[in-house]
Amino acid sequence: MVRPCAMQVANFEELWDWTEGVLQPGMFDSDVDDEGNIMMYNKLVGGIRLRQVRVGNKSCALPASIMFKQRFAGNVIKDVAFVFPDGESDEGGGLCFSRYDASLSATEDYGPCTEKGRERLKGVEGVDIDRYNTSCAGSGFEYWSPVRTNAPDQTGIIDRSVIFDGGGYVRDIQAGEEKKLLAKYTLVDEFDEAINELKQFMWLDEQTRAVVLSFSIYNGNFDLYASCVFKFEFTPGGTILPQYSFKMLKFFLWEGVSDMATALASPQVWTDAVVYLFVIKNTIGELVTWGKIRWRYGTSMPYFSNIWNMMEVVNIVPFFLALSRRVTFMSRPEFSGQYKYNVFVTRYQELGHMAALYQESFVFDSISILISVLKMFKYLRLNEQTNMLWAVLTRAGRDIAFFMFTLFMFLSAFIIVSMQLFGASIEGFTSFIGAFSTLMQMILGVVDMYTDLIVSAGPYGAVFFFLYIIFMFLILINVFLAILNDAYAGVKGDIEEKAEAARVAQEEKEALGIEDEKVSRREKALALAAAARGRYHRFKNRVKSLGMRKRNAPPTGISDF
Repeated sequence: MVRPCAMQVANFEELWDWTEGVLQPGMFDSDVDDEGNIMMYNKLVGGIRLRQVRVGNKSCALPASIMFKQRFAGNVIKDVAFVFPDGESDEGGGLCFSRYDASLSATEDYGPCTEKGRERLKGVEGVDIDRYNTSCAGSGFEYWSPVRTNAPDQTGIIDRSVIFDGGGYVRDIQAGEEKKLLAKYTLVDEFDEAINELKQFMWLDEQTRAVVLSFSIYNGNFDLYASCVFKFEFTPGGTILPQYSFKMLKFFLWEGVSDMATALASPQVWTDAVVYLFVIKNTIGELVTWGKIRWRYGTSMPYFSNIWNMMEVVNIVPFFLALSRRVTFMSRPEFSGQYKYNVFVTRYQELGHMAALYQESFVFDSISILISVLKMFKYLRLNEQTNMLWAVLTRAGRDIAFFMFTLFMFLSAFIIVSMQLFGASIEGFTSFIGAFSTLMQMILGVVDMYTDLIVSAGPYGAVFFFLYIIFMFLILINVFLAILNDAYAGVKGDIEEKAEAARVAQEEKEALGIEDEKVSRREKALALAAAARGRYHRFKNRVKSLGMRKRNAPPTGISDF
């Protein structure tokens, strides 16, 4: 039998087949031991957690068109649904299982933890229906709040606006203390026992909306932990959409640093300290500059209208956001305190929040580094050739802004049409964000969806495809290139005119015997700074003149413009 991989799971049976036939051997069939060694070097840390998110069985309204009349006790006639009739209630109506929403999530125990659940399981071979008769703890059929699970929220796969909270019905797979006393009992035995029990007790049913399987591993060669999550979203249409994520993290940001003595001797710590001091110095400088402008002119516009000042702000803000993420990371209970994480734990520990904070800190660092590189344009302006790119973007900026507005209008129209035509059958068009992403990929050259569009909407799919390619790719994109080409030609012409004027002036000087005065780069930089100050003071004078006009305006309200 061919076992499906995680991304091929499409129904309940395949999910259990993958769990038993792919995940279990991958985690426990090792040449090292059978306690969770993945690819020899990656050690399973703690336990494995299965968490299910559910909705209520009456989480949506059924239309009257699928109802029929039925007589109940006391000669009472009520409407009963043809689809999913509620056979356990005398209230009529029917069962309905909506898409997930936090307000519709189920929080009541079910299955062998309830009397109705045990009645339903009667007659199923090999099931001990009284196992959880007195206590439901650790069964997987008891609801845990997000605070108890300490799990991060999960975003929906089809609709990114759907947020699965951290709560749910949890089954932790970990060998208990009493089982560890058995010489031949291992974690793989606990895994097999838990999966078989969940299958027999019908852990998955119509109310299931997501299953999250998570665990953590450690690689000693790199001193890295990994938070591994496999998520399976159950749609109201009956399909299962799989997704996975592996997020790496280190608990110690500097290698070999464990106390103050090793920190003072670490080059990494000193490098970070210099960077922090430099950023703090820049922050103070920017605040002083803004304060002076605000105090002198009564407005912050001269500061915020300068693009280089704004780049400084955008450069500094992500740095402090990254710093806040690292402070939060080190203040989490998993990092220090009674829940301190280490490779010797036997219980399951949630690393999702820690991994997210670790990843976000480096995302903000990357933004800060990108802006730092873009700030080099400020110094490249000292040379005509290296300043060409900035000059082209500056000249074309207004036209590009109008072009982007037009592009967004056309793209919004095509997004709405695509969601109407293909949203019912193609996953990429089921939401606005998904359709935007798919259509943007088509603009950038990913055009292998033609067959899917034809299968989904027939000739309408072909018409949509060709209209979209003609308008968005052949027309609008070429207009964008024309805008840049026109700006480049203008900048190039200006540079050539200046060069020609300089050449003519030089020939005249040579003919008259006049020698050039040598100007150093420092003097050029000072001249540029003086020019910048001149533009600044001209703006200041305009602000003052507007204020004087307002004060001297006639009381009749007649404007002098």
